[in-house]
Amino acid sequence: MKEMLEELQTMLKPDFDWRKHCPECCCSDEDEDEKEYDIGIFQETLDGKFRKCYALREGVLQSYLSQCGSIGLPDTPKSLYRALYLFEPNDVDFSDMYKSKILNVVSPHGDYAARLYLFKYELSLYFYCRERLITKTKDDHGIRCNIPGADNSLACSGPVGNLWFEVLVAALNREWDVYCGNDFMV
Repeated sequence: MKEMLEELQTMLKPDFDWRKHCPECCCSDEDEDEKEYDIGIFQETLDGKFRKCYALREGVLQSYLSQCGSIGLPDTPKSLYRALYLFEPNDVDFSDMYKSKILNVVSPHGDYAARLYLFKYELSLYFYCRERLITKTKDDHGIRCNIPGADNSLACSGPVGNLWFEVLVAALNREWDVYCGNDFMV
């Protein structure tokens, strides 16, 4: 999974050269309509790889997972739409947008998870991993803060877990070509 995450991380960068990555999908530079279609093919490649590493988890997260960090996302409307596009949940409860869970995402083997959460109307991500992968970053003061980005002295010690979290954040902050036929980007 680490190799696929590293590839995803590279593909999510704004300066990624799609034509170099998938030359068999490329057309001549003269035909503009074909270019748009080919970009759609590249997008499907990215979506497919992403969905192999991240899956929607209905209900609650497993009890063996512990919170190990959080982050606030800078653009709530766009990041929320991107999350709905990428994970395609069956239903989402927006009855309490002040502080509520939107959806849970897990890694294929279940070692890592993230909860998309509205905290005071702003979208945030809370990261979870197996307890055996958590290390204390400093002395535990016993008080837990739920504000996104707060340092609660706990972090994921596994490099794959940290990469999994980084790629998820990058995906939610990246502009996606939702419907390339009409240039619908979010």
